[in-house]
Amino acid sequence: MPFAGELMDLAEGEERWRPAAERALRNLATTLLVPGEHFGAVTRYLNDHNVRGALRAVDVSKPLAGGALAVEDARDGDLLTKLDILAAGGAAEAGVWVRERIALDFAYPCVEDPDQWPHWTRASAWAAW
Repeated sequence: MPFAGELMDLAEGEERWRPAAERALRNLATTLLVPGEHFGAVTRYLNDHNVRGALRAVDVSKPLAGGALAVEDARDGDLLTKLDILAAGGAAEAGVWVRERIALDFAYPCVEDPDQWPHWTRASAWAAW
């Protein structure tokens, strides 16, 4: 069971976006990705033990409404296009979930020139740092 951040890295040639990506995706990166068949056991454990802080766990077997369509709609230059997300082998289901969650909730255009910000929604500033 990986954390979302373990499945993501910047794509080759996109390293300059690391600070922006880390700020934008920090909360997602610390999310524990749990296969559906283990979700009950994980939530029982978290409820019964002091894990010293908040830990967010999600059931990656539950489809994200509109997730696949959001991935298809990602534009060139969006934060999602700057990332490599592991979605093979044992991480396949979790990787698909991460890709869809980013497409749904972090669809930030990566804007290098602050003069371009007024042409985008408020979210563009997140990925422009």
